[in-house]
Amino acid sequence: MRTSLSPPLQHFTLANGLTVYLREDQRAPLVSVQLWYHVGSSQEATGQSGLCHLVEHLMFEGSSKLAPGQYNKVITQLGGNPNAFTSPDATCFPVTLPADRLEVVLEIMADSMVTATLGEAVFARELNVVKAERREQTDSVPMNLARERALILANSHMPYATPTVGHQNDLQHLDISAVRAWYDDWYQPNNATLVVVGNTNLQALRAMAERQFGSIARATLPKRWTPEPDRHFKHRCQTIALKGLHPGAILSFNVPSLATAATPAQAQALRLIPYLLAKGYSSRLFSRCVRGDESLLQISADYQHLQRGDSLLTFELAANLANATAQSATARVLQEIEQLRLNAPDANELSRAKNHLLAQRVFDRDDMDKQANTIGTYAVSGLDPAQLDQEQRWIENVTAEEVRAAAHDFLSHERLTITYLQGEAQPSDPAPEGPHEQSSTALSTLGDADLAKLKLTAPEVHTWRTEEGTQVTLVETHQLPMVDLILNFNAGSRLDGDKPGLAALTMGMLDEGTQDLDARQFAERFEQLGAKYAKSISLSQVTIHLRSMTSDVFDPALDLIIDMVARPALNSGELDAIKPQLLRMNRQQQADPRQRAQQAAFTHLYGSHAYGSPVYGTAESIGAITSSDVRDFHGQAYSANNLHISLVGDLTRLEAESIASRICLALPQHWAAAEQALPAFNSGNLHLEHDSPGTTLLMLMPADVQPGEADHPALVLANHVLGGMVDSRLFAHLRQHHGMTYAIGSQLAPLNHLLCINWEVATAFAEASRKQVEDVLLTYISEGPGAAELELARQAMIGDLRRQLATNYSRVKLIAAHGDHWLPADALPTYIERLLAVTPEMAHAAFKSHVDPTQKLIVSVGPTADQ
Repeated sequence: MRTSLSPPLQHFTLANGLTVYLREDQRAPLVSVQLWYHVGSSQEATGQSGLCHLVEHLMFEGSSKLAPGQYNKVITQLGGNPNAFTSPDATCFPVTLPADRLEVVLEIMADSMVTATLGEAVFARELNVVKAERREQTDSVPMNLARERALILANSHMPYATPTVGHQNDLQHLDISAVRAWYDDWYQPNNATLVVVGNTNLQALRAMAERQFGSIARATLPKRWTPEPDRHFKHRCQTIALKGLHPGAILSFNVPSLATAATPAQAQALRLIPYLLAKGYSSRLFSRCVRGDESLLQISADYQHLQRGDSLLTFELAANLANATAQSATARVLQEIEQLRLNAPDANELSRAKNHLLAQRVFDRDDMDKQANTIGTYAVSGLDPAQLDQEQRWIENVTAEEVRAAAHDFLSHERLTITYLQGEAQPSDPAPEGPHEQSSTALSTLGDADLAKLKLTAPEVHTWRTEEGTQVTLVETHQLPMVDLILNFNAGSRLDGDKPGLAALTMGMLDEGTQDLDARQFAERFEQLGAKYAKSISLSQVTIHLRSMTSDVFDPALDLIIDMVARPALNSGELDAIKPQLLRMNRQQQADPRQRAQQAAFTHLYGSHAYGSPVYGTAESIGAITSSDVRDFHGQAYSANNLHISLVGDLTRLEAESIASRICLALPQHWAAAEQALPAFNSGNLHLEHDSPGTTLLMLMPADVQPGEADHPALVLANHVLGGMVDSRLFAHLRQHHGMTYAIGSQLAPLNHLLCINWEVATAFAEASRKQVEDVLLTYISEGPGAAELELARQAMIGDLRRQLATNYSRVKLIAAHGDHWLPADALPTYIERLLAVTPEMAHAAFKSHVDPTQKLIVSVGPTADQ
């Protein structure tokens, strides 16, 4: 597969050891800036797990130029999105923002490198937040907890066994002295890499880096662990029993990374194995075990090739209990792996795998953040990021025998850790409160940044209707040889009627063969092209998203997508195979406290209305659905005038019209779903018992404004101040002031006419947190937003829009969302203009007019609190 070249990677190193990389990308007036410290959780001493991640949290909480709490605010004012993450090898602080504000971010990063406050009061609060993060994202999510335990056993001989979020027992014993020692040891310029991708040049970046970082002295770094050569491995096995797990397994093989492999070819061969075995519908395990003997409901594979030390090649499988147990399904997967160890893949399947991997490299170039992330990950893995430009050649040159040899050498019994999964219960653990600090700023470059400059130019959007009644939206972008196409059919679960799950089953059946191709032939032809598609369903719609290179790839990929949506086979045999997959999704939702809370709320609010039924149906309703039901549903819901088409990419209006015509002419005509009136809002309080370490809460209120209506931009801004951004009132009160929760947010749901607030806390604080949310809400209704916080919310929203408009992937989703509400071609620029015009009085009036806090439905999911 031929792919166009990226601009060359440029770099320089300051005298103090800070290495700087630049990849110029002129497609948008933005830069992605990422400061990588070469230290992660793998460096933590025994008993100090979570320390690296905790220091990452505290880096947002004050330095000589920013008081605690100001980092998030200033980054938002600059048009950026405050963020950070910790990995086993690194701690990274990424920001994407307008290019003319680059030096302000560099000043902030340089200041935090040498003068982070690390105050004791903030330490206590953020330690509680990290505990809450662990409780919410790991301990309360059975599959995430199982993955953590599988990783610990598979890496039991390496520092990679340490979870980045830390063990709960270790977190209890961390202290401020450990935090300060870690910061002093590792936050040094000669232990850091700065990566910039975007609209700047090397001369300007070098001058800014020298000004901001040049005066920082290099330091003597502690001795770090070094990757050891292959050792003798021993087969390991465990069983994890957690309520909410579906029977299956996680298979982890200890394999080299690109940094530890004998040759680059060896690592690239390992990268191709997941595509050959489990990624894509034509992969061996999917075609033979999900569709073939139906021993599996699901299979996935992953290989992290960028690490300092050895890595893992991991398979996750869910057994189809109608035909297999977790153990027999695992044995079936190991049979297929053994076949690859013994026999090289044929030319066609190797070509498909390579095309997949090479196309993904091009798709990643659509996103400046992904480009910067890959460069930084190379650097912290001990590799030269200049090798990135050799990857395509490496991948293309991998032979079938090299793939077999890699499988033979590294996917062996002694290198394998098996973690069997089964359902059972698990206990919980609460977290207390913490204090808060005040804020101010002293950044010298901030005065040079015009924070009032919020100008954002919307792309030219073309919108038209075809003769068949399909609305089409197009944005032309010619910088990359690729196209994103979204088909949104008004065919969501709200059309299920008395057959919940019918819409989801119909969507699932689309790629189970067409009238001319069986499922395997369809998958092989599509994946040979290196294109990608994804299907998803919601209450309102089914979305098909195609990403493809242009040239000789897009046309045949489009033909296959048209065949899939217009002429699916919809045979009863495939339907029986899809049903267990839907039932597994239902069980997964029941194990997730947030999804369980949402479904309970919708059932309470909507009753027998279509919105009250689960998107994936129930065991009883799914069992009763026939292939005739599916064919009837498809014949109506997948019609041309029940469809909105969105296109972004390297094509002209004339080419887009031809594409739309090809799609519409293939579909049934003249049927469109009618809107259904919603029942009156029904207030109440619901509690669902759930065996989890905390309590998830969901608060719903009616909010009756829709996109396109005059008050919509004002209400969106008002909600952003309340709970839509990092520095929102709800976030500041529950997390920043009290350390009660890791995250809390509010969202508008136009389809359901709702305002939703959701959060998670230790069960002991569930009632207190609910009262605090209600107090914040009532105060906000009474007073409305202040001018400063409204302006911050506006800057956050404009920053989000600016980043969305910088990639084809985000652009197509944005215009698809506008199209779903049948908004005109000028909806985006008009929306931006109205957003800029909103005053605090307008936002307050919109919130008071359209949100009714006297009507509330509150759902809690968790164990009953001790009285």
